[in-house]
Amino acid sequence: MIKKFVLTYLILTLAILFFGGLFIYFYRPAVQPVVNTNTNVNLNQPSTAAQIIPPAKTNCTDKLDTACWNTYRHTEYGLLFKYPREAIVNGGRLIVGEADIDVKYISFKFLNNGYSLLFYFEKGNPKASLNSRTGFGSGDFVSANKKIQFGPVKAQVNYLIYNNKIKEIYYSQNNSASLPYDNIKYGDYIFRAELTFGDGGDIKYDKTFVNVPEVRIAEKILETLKFF
Repeated sequence: MIKKFVLTYLILTLAILFFGGLFIYFYRPAVQPVVNTNTNVNLNQPSTAAQIIPPAKTNCTDKLDTACWNTYRHTEYGLLFKYPREAIVNGGRLIVGEADIDVKYISFKFLNNGYSLLFYFEKGNPKASLNSRTGFGSGDFVSANKKIQFGPVKAQVNYLIYNNKIKEIYYSQNNSASLPYDNIKYGDYIFRAELTFGDGGDIKYDKTFVNVPEVRIAEKILETLKFF
């Protein structure tokens, strides 16, 4: 009688363990993979140095409201920008232009039409060159007679004009058409920026102001630059 009871108990116990294990296996909560939810980030810097901080405010109708923009923060370079969430961010070192200059850069590409804002910089190397092109055979550099806020300083705006259309916009220190991309100096940094139009085509030359949304957004991005 006792042997029969023990055997029955063992069988019931094994059955409970078996069917309980099946239940746990098939009805366990799904494990969500850890993914980068910001698909518009493509950084080749170490992830520990480059950080993308999402905005606290998301319900915005004004595209120039920086409270709804992401923050790009780089602890190694000691700088940050704010930029629209739909833009793609790249960064690292780059060989650019006809002069084959090796520079650090951060770029913001606007997805809708290929406009790209490129920020070139060096830190702790005041003799570095950031000139990415010679301008030879590519058009005429013309001062826009306009300055914008570029982080903590004012920057001069210069246009690259070809066939009476603006091909690129330069944001730099100098107001001379002969030096359209003269480096801006601030503390240990030298820097400048340019806006290229890519698939967006050209902008009709306007001596006073370029009234297109991408230009206003690009200049707003430059305004948010901070060093720390």
